[in-house]
Amino acid sequence: MRKPDRDTYYIDIADSVARRSTCLRRSYGAVIVKNDRIVATGFNGAPRGVEDSLQAGWCRRIRVAKGVDGQRGGYLACRSSHAEMNAIISASMEEMTGATLYIAGREKEELVGFDEQGYPLKELEASWEELPFAHASPCQLCARMILNSGIERVVYRCKDGSLTSVDPREWTVNTDILFFG
Repeated sequence: MRKPDRDTYYIDIADSVARRSTCLRRSYGAVIVKNDRIVATGFNGAPRGVEDSLQAGWCRRIRVAKGVDGQRGGYLACRSSHAEMNAIISASMEEMTGATLYIAGREKEELVGFDEQGYPLKELEASWEELPFAHASPCQLCARMILNSGIERVVYRCKDGSLTSVDPREWTVNTDILFFG
């Protein structure tokens, strides 16, 4: 058995943090590391004091997408904050400047399915390890927050399990991720 390289080690920790997610559709975890020390973690879930999807038992984003609530859809309909956001607000600027952000996710929606009201059609029967990986690249808003945080490197897991490493400063040249996702 070989010792995992740093990126694999920290992405596996991000995957473990994702287990705390309160989203019914996907679970994401984020870990900010500086000088080989974890400075903050975050998972996707409702803000403090707000009922999360696990407590409610239904997904607001799916309900809105199906036209049930008649409100604006997409990220605006979701009650959760993203894992990256939660990690960033838990760290100081000093801790984030020059740090690496690791993001990992797992897919649940395909295994559960949802009805028109956003309720899961069945219980999730797979173990954590059996859940497929979710593409964990940052969304537009998280990409902007990452740039402002001073984080110098982002490593995320792709659906196929491979890792992608990005220098967020590249997003200032190719602004597609900042404005088009």
